Amino acid sequence: CKDILRTISNAGLGVDVVSIGELKTALSVNFPSKNIIFHGNNKSYKDLQFAIENKVGLIVIDAITEIDDVDKIASNLGVCQNVLIRVNPGVEAHTHHYIQTATPDSKFGFSLKDDAFGAIKTCLSKNNISLKGLHCHIGSQIFEEKSFVLATTKMIEYYSFIKNELNVEFSILDIGGGFGIYYYEGDKKMVVNDYKNFVKIISTNVKQLVDKLNLKKPHL
Repeated sequence: CKDILRTISNAGLGVDVVSIGELKTALSVNFPSKNIIFHGNNKSYKDLQFAIENKVGLIVIDAITEIDDVDKIASNLGVCQNVLIRVNPGVEAHTHHYIQTATPDSKFGFSLKDDAFGAIKTCLSKNNISLKGLHCHIGSQIFEEKSFVLATTKMIEYYSFIKNELNVEFSILDIGGGFGIYYYEGDKKMVVNDYKNFVKIISTNVKQLVDKLNLKKPHL
């Protein structure tokens, strides 16, 4: 794990950690904390405190209770913590139903239809939280780009809604989801150009939508 983290760091990339153990492993190889995102849908107060004390770049809020916890911890430490809110865009990725994470009945994130707006307003009301944008993750083992296009479309349209309702523009858009890899006969054998094409399609869709809706381009 440490050698993998060193390789990722040397490439200038970031990592997503979901526990104190993963965070400690990253920090043990001097991984830049500003390039670490602390994630997970079951973070304890102790987890959040350790992450904020070690100056992680972003914390992804996945429950309403985390908002108060992050604000309290950051206040006690005299800092302002950058966060994203995980939302569920209600997109059904074309993959096995056990690894779909953004269907309407998913346990992950705040629903765009119901509770995301309240979570956003709560974050914006806190003195020691800086809400930078939203995160979504539609599933794993995805071989086609249509689900990502639909997810980015829903997210950018929601960004426009937030701008109109709250006069706030987000600077980060985190589009999660796992590109498919070859596991067994019948799976597509993806090559580098396939992944490049995914990224081109997703980024082009975002650029076209933000121009159409008069939004500033978020960091994708």
